[in-house]
Amino acid sequence: MSTTAEQRAAQLQQERSLVEARGIKAGPQYEQWWWSVAAETRNLIDILRGAVANLGTNRASAAAEHAHEFFEKSTRNNTPDGPIACAKGCSLCCNLYVSATAPEVFFVANFIRREYSGSIDQILERVRQSDRDTRYMDDRQRLVSRFPCPLLGADGACSVYAARPSACRGWVSGSLDACKRGYSGEDIPIPRPEMWRNIRSAHVFAMEAALAATNHPPHHYAFAHALRIALENLDAEMRWLNGEDVFATVEPDSYEKQTPLAERKARVNMLIAAATGQDLPK
Repeated sequence: MSTTAEQRAAQLQQERSLVEARGIKAGPQYEQWWWSVAAETRNLIDILRGAVANLGTNRASAAAEHAHEFFEKSTRNNTPDGPIACAKGCSLCCNLYVSATAPEVFFVANFIRREYSGSIDQILERVRQSDRDTRYMDDRQRLVSRFPCPLLGADGACSVYAARPSACRGWVSGSLDACKRGYSGEDIPIPRPEMWRNIRSAHVFAMEAALAATNHPPHHYAFAHALRIALENLDAEMRWLNGEDVFATVEPDSYEKQTPLAERKARVNMLIAAATGQDLPK
């Protein structure tokens, strides 16, 4: 990426316009969509920093909403390179471990308060019970125990589908049979279109970089525990925006332990540099 500052600024501005219109073009090569991810990173940085008007103390939620819109635009404007077997009412993956970034957790909490104000106490109790049942379980333990997501409806559909975390948006399957066999305990890979993997990666990379750029922990937290805190504390988002790590007691996703720290830092630093007009790291 041997380019001048002016060229990088022009590239970023062009990509921001394209990203707002259609998300990313999720080609097989990382370099094909890297600047699109940098553009979304800049969008999220602006939202978190308060550069977008009329968001107030809901800036974190607004960042998650924008990132999810970026994801949905991208899936609509790319052709899957394989079949999708997922359908409403199939909830096998809703028994798996889920993690989410702080903005995503706040977005779900605010969605629940807005859409289910009359049953908030019942929902909170289900979230608390899920947290008690599953806290500190690893992925395998969660699968074997088969504790469903506390936000799963009786009809097998997600009750917060419009606000669901990126982990849920990005987890798709090309084979219902493989999902059933995996759910039954077989150690079997679940086929997923590469397009979906790329879009999910872009979503994660942009949010992690934006969080790091605005001095917030770029962690993915155990969802039930984090959501419990967000629902129990009406001022949690405001305190988080003011620099308090309100999820300090929540266990981060094992993904963060598995991905080499140097690799994650290099990726985040490159995106921040591109998104904010700095010289790109060598």
